[in-house]
Amino acid sequence: LRTLRVRYVPGPNFREEHLAPFRAHLEEIFFHELTVVLERVERILPGPNGKVRHCMSLVKDAPGERP
Repeated sequence: LRTLRVRYVPGPNFREEHLAPFRAHLEEIFFHELTVVLERVERILPGPNGKVRHCMSLVKDAPGERP
């Protein structure tokens, strides 16, 4: 619950030096409470419905948190 994993597919103008300010911005947004992991991938696979999700939470709701 303390890790934010960002998977990205680098575009044609991508440079490695783009990652540091992006990571710093994310860390600031989350008040330095999360470990930010940037993971380079070849592609983002679509879900079962054929759509690519831009954001996905894999955190399960704690019992009693939601009806």
